[in-house]
Amino acid sequence: MMKKEDKLFFLGLFSLTFSLFLTPFGFYLMPAAWFGWQYTVPDFVLNLILWTQVTFNTTYGWAFISVARLFFLPGLFFGATAYLISRRLNKMKLEAEEGVHEPELEDVIAHESAEKTHEETKDSLILLLKITGIAAFIFVLVNGMQMLIAATPPR
Repeated sequence: MMKKEDKLFFLGLFSLTFSLFLTPFGFYLMPAAWFGWQYTVPDFVLNLILWTQVTFNTTYGWAFISVARLFFLPGLFFGATAYLISRRLNKMKLEAEEGVHEPELEDVIAHESAEKTHEETKDSLILLLKITGIAAFIFVLVNGMQMLIAATPPR
């Protein structure tokens, strides 16, 4: 028989998985829906847009925005659910390990998080800068290679 923690853990994994799929996919569809950018959109999304257009008698733009929100908003909901479940599991773990009850637990969590916040923020910022730098380097490298290939005359 499964314990409450196990059920919450599996529900959290389920929510996190759906969040990690739906939210980026919604972000992928947003520029095409809002700004009309032309790039490849999956066929099932186009079919869903046409179905929304016919069923609800809307324009193509409104149907596209509705379909993009159909993926993005549930992704945010599942992400928030995964976050709340994770916090609950951490509280249950602290209660079990330290024997701390709910009023004292808030003080323990606040004290621990205040100590770690500055260091974690600094580490996150450094990681973000590294990732941004690598992405910029790759972008410049690819564009440079493309310019070299285009500038070379055929033989």
